[in-house]
Amino acid sequence: LLDRVSGDRIRHEIDSILIEKNVAKELLRLSELGVLKQIHSNLVWDNWLSDRFSFLAARNYSQMWFDLRLRKGDVEHTQTLYTIWCIRLEQQQVMGVIKRLKLAAKLKQNILSACQLWSRLDEIKGKAPSEIVSVFDSAPPIALQAAYFSTSDEEIKNIFEQYINNWVNISPTLTGHDLQQLGIPPGPQYKSILQNLRNARLNGEIEDDEGELALLNHLLEK
Repeated sequence: LLDRVSGDRIRHEIDSILIEKNVAKELLRLSELGVLKQIHSNLVWDNWLSDRFSFLAARNYSQMWFDLRLRKGDVEHTQTLYTIWCIRLEQQQVMGVIKRLKLAAKLKQNILSACQLWSRLDEIKGKAPSEIVSVFDSAPPIALQAAYFSTSDEEIKNIFEQYINNWVNISPTLTGHDLQQLGIPPGPQYKSILQNLRNARLNGEIEDDEGELALLNHLLEK
């Protein structure tokens, strides 16, 4: 009879389960009964998910994630759980689950972004901070949080923590207004100049305002 039940109705029931303290046990029981598979064949449950959901249900994770999401206006706890639930799936599988549960556009974006990020995590090892920031800046906070709690690689976790605690707050001292005051004509080059200045700050190539001005002059000479 579940095939006759709308995605909205099923999602409403799952939403209620996701806020429970025993969420992992409840979802495990639904899996054992074949309910999850009947809802959608890719709605799987296993020990990997149980471990992560149990930890997140306690909400005893670092304040840094709440602070980041609060700044972005994105603090809904259940969205993180949905995203982790789907993060290991291929895109076609994910789209099937999203369609069946009629997930909202914002949650869909979080899930797809997290899946893409998850598939690229090994690539960020050894990259310069500016390259990592470029990848992380394009991902919603919930996608970042889901990827962080999904990986067991300590090196990657440290990279996430560096980003949240340090890199995300690094920006050039100079602004678009400063560039205008220096007589540089407004245009797309502003974005490129400021990005180059930020990258240099992130990578430790410049450490003060004097170095920033020197790099600006070098960029303008090109």
